[in-house]
Amino acid sequence: MNAPEDGQAIAAFLEMMAAEAGAARNTLLAYERDLNGASSLLGGELAAAAPAALKGLAEAWMPLKRATVARKSAALRRFFAFLHDEGMRSDDPSPALPRPASERPLPRILDHRAVDALFAEIDRRKAEGAAGALRLAALIEMLYGSGLRATELVSLPRNAVSPDRPFIILKGKGGRERLVPISDRARAAVADHAAGVPRDSLYLFPSGKKHLSRVRLYQLVRETTPSLERTGLTLTVPLGGHTERAWVYEFRAAGPGPRVFFIEHPDFFDRAGIYGDNGADYPDNDRRFAFFCLAALTALPEIAPATQLLHAHDWHTALAPVYLRTAFDGQPFYRALSVVMSVHNAGFQGHFPPDTLAPLGLPAELYHPGVFEWYGRMNMLKGG
Repeated sequence: MNAPEDGQAIAAFLEMMAAEAGAARNTLLAYERDLNGASSLLGGELAAAAPAALKGLAEAWMPLKRATVARKSAALRRFFAFLHDEGMRSDDPSPALPRPASERPLPRILDHRAVDALFAEIDRRKAEGAAGALRLAALIEMLYGSGLRATELVSLPRNAVSPDRPFIILKGKGGRERLVPISDRARAAVADHAAGVPRDSLYLFPSGKKHLSRVRLYQLVRETTPSLERTGLTLTVPLGGHTERAWVYEFRAAGPGPRVFFIEHPDFFDRAGIYGDNGADYPDNDRRFAFFCLAALTALPEIAPATQLLHAHDWHTALAPVYLRTAFDGQPFYRALSVVMSVHNAGFQGHFPPDTLAPLGLPAELYHPGVFEWYGRMNMLKGG
């Protein structure tokens, strides 16, 4: 059986993913990049690749992170399964693809300064008599001083915490009981909050006819950063033929210090991790950080019109100097900027397939050893 041309096979696969699997645009772009990258490495013979050729891919991927290799292998497995199911191949060579062991990152924690700032904000709200301040104080003190899970906390019965008993007993999985210590501060905060909870309430943290939800708890914790304020500046950012919208926030410190701005784009940045999740890079990291660079440059003359120096750090912002000399070239404000590029960890340089440039709105002629090309890959840090 003759396998189809790579371009035809990849197009058919992406059409299936969109129509049957309901894959989002960014997911389709990520699949397309991985498949085109593998096709390029195999000289346009991906759809017809034998197991031995796929083992060659594993060697070419050796410099990449395990999470990146796992993502690429997963994309190819799904691609070959599709070709086999559709009768485009009589076999499925996927077993020859690498299966790197996944890494489990350590959980992220708050440092002492962040914890102090959190409790300082709660104290400020209580002093001002803000609505919900006592409930928020009880929730945060219990989270910090007891070790309760979020679900256990929001569903506590009305009288679960006693002011004179430094623990509560909970039933967990399988009906097994466990003793949970409660700090003095947490018990005092709960007592203050409970005084305002209706006596006929079933729950310590009621909400409507039920108890507070975990999602609402998460929102309440996020809302303890009132110094982060939306500026009113809305950005329209073109990115590779698409237009993205973003919003600018400013952190307003209590004392003197630098002005700090943040870019909000929920689809790109409201995620569990910064670079990836569950041991794998996000497949659209190229678009995420390219967008961040474009958005920051777009906002710059509005939020800091006297700027003289642009400092880009590590590969995640390395496209900013590139866009400065391409997309923003010729504009007086940007032409006057000087640029500094610094590197914290040269082990991560932002490697992507060569065909990544076009979706990021970058000229194809920049793919050469003097700018982006690095051993057959696009290297963002090198470009910066």
